[in-house]
Amino acid sequence: MLQIWPGRQHESAKNKVTHTGRCR
Repeated sequence: MLQIWPGRQHESAKNKVTHTGRCR
């Protein structure tokens, strides 16, 4: 479960960047 925490946080940051780039 601890391993999933850091992995999910990283995906969230990448997803936010992709979403912002696509919106632009």
